[in-house]
Amino acid sequence: MILEFIKKKRFFVGIDSDGTTFDSMTIKHTYSFIPATIEIFGLESCAEEFKTIAEKVNLYSLDRGVNRFTGQLMAFKQLEEKGLFKFEGIEDFEAFLNSGAPLSNESLESWNSEHNSEFNQKVLKWSRLGDEYFEKLTDNIPPFRYVSETIEKMRISADIMVVSAASYKGLLKDWSNAKLSDKVDFIAGQEFGNKASQLLYAKQSGYSGEDMLMIGDALGDYNSAKKVGALFYPITPGREVESWKALKDTYFDMFINGEYTKEVEQKLYNEFTEILKG
Repeated sequence: MILEFIKKKRFFVGIDSDGTTFDSMTIKHTYSFIPATIEIFGLESCAEEFKTIAEKVNLYSLDRGVNRFTGQLMAFKQLEEKGLFKFEGIEDFEAFLNSGAPLSNESLESWNSEHNSEFNQKVLKWSRLGDEYFEKLTDNIPPFRYVSETIEKMRISADIMVVSAASYKGLLKDWSNAKLSDKVDFIAGQEFGNKASQLLYAKQSGYSGEDMLMIGDALGDYNSAKKVGALFYPITPGREVESWKALKDTYFDMFINGEYTKEVEQKLYNEFTEILKG
């Protein structure tokens, strides 16, 4: 595990993984974390209703790409509001989310060692089971078309970091299997904090905001970029290949030439959010 990021070039590019680099978001939620939730929390009586709610939160809304723990609480709350299930001890989950601790398995395990919470033990079990299911279903998952070529082009002029809410272990596996890990300078997962924290860590190496570009498929990626003054480029759900090709052929050159203006970014952002809104 590489523990230090070092600035080598003028420009910086952060790239999200699930849904941006790999076509894995549906696998992650519909076939991994949602079944794990139903199993661990005993939601068989309202399984279809929970699936609909969880998919809406994590895939088909402006909350797409939210951290797994945050998205899980949102889905649980909506299920309770519909009167379909009552989660005993959910306040412990909220306490962890509001503690300021990194939202990761390791952080939750540490929190649980200091707090006697049966509910959060279930949350940790769910998170790990979801990872297990996801790993089995995404063995050697390929990246979207044009990803490799685009990264090859970008690395000539920019330092590249994987910026993701996924676990480092899973990221390393996916990027290594796709033969992409040796094309990036650093892989940051949930163990390094949220995406804004990861970008801030990079920025502290000496980049100016206009020389930083975050590539992502969710509003959270945009918000993380804005928190550190970075520019954002969207990989639009359903148009991923088209988005990567446009980045390779047009928008990365505009970025390093100072032509990726706020107006250009806003136009792409507006098109992106319209798709997320459905």
